Amino acid sequence: MKKISVCEVVSNDKIAENIFDMRVSEEFIARSAIPGQFVNFYLNRADLLLPRPISVCETYPEDGAFRVVYRASGEGTRFLSALKPGETLRALLTGNGFPIEQFNKITIAGGGIGVPPLLFLARKLREKNRAAEINVFLGFGTARQVILTGDFKKITGAVHVSTDDGGFGFRGNVAEQMRSHNFKPGVIYACGPRPMLQSVHGYAREAGSACFVSMEERMACSLGACVGCAVKIKTGNGFAYKKVCSDGPVFDAGEVAWDE
Repeated sequence: MKKISVCEVVSNDKIAENIFDMRVSEEFIARSAIPGQFVNFYLNRADLLLPRPISVCETYPEDGAFRVVYRASGEGTRFLSALKPGETLRALLTGNGFPIEQFNKITIAGGGIGVPPLLFLARKLREKNRAAEINVFLGFGTARQVILTGDFKKITGAVHVSTDDGGFGFRGNVAEQMRSHNFKPGVIYACGPRPMLQSVHGYAREAGSACFVSMEERMACSLGACVGCAVKIKTGNGFAYKKVCSDGPVFDAGEVAWDE
């Protein structure tokens, strides 16, 4: 049974343009979370009733803590960004994560605020296969939005960064940079805006790679009740709708009806 628990802010620091890195003390989430899952944060304000879903960036089971990296873009996340060490809020771990499969050649592709959960994934993939070739492609709008490159380099030195305006790294998007390297990995894991995920899926099809994507649909209840985050999925009999918050956020990219 899912459990809402009270957690305590350990640190909450701005690391880039409107981007904050928060470490939170809560033992159950620290020990139980898997890459791709997210935490619903329930805010201590009567006018902010809906939870704010934020993906887990890393866990520290030995310390009973976990880490999230998020963009302060609305009233709720701006409220989160103002929290100080020692303050508390309620949290609920939910969602289904990435399958940690045995591949020797792995590509990780992240766009914008879809980058943080892939750090947790990269660490778990490295733990599973120390000899795996892991290439990481990270895309951002501008140089001011670039995050976590140093963290990824500690896991794998092969980190490729692109920006839309060319202010940092490759000029272009993640899929364009992947094509410029012409890698043919066994699997591609991706998280980011839907257009980016669709492009990465297209590249995976060309390369003959398995591909798993974490969708970023807007959520309301984040518990599967409101059906506000439904995505169209291919089935043997046509199509069905699945909810990102409870059936996902991770899906096999080949099952998603991208153009429907």
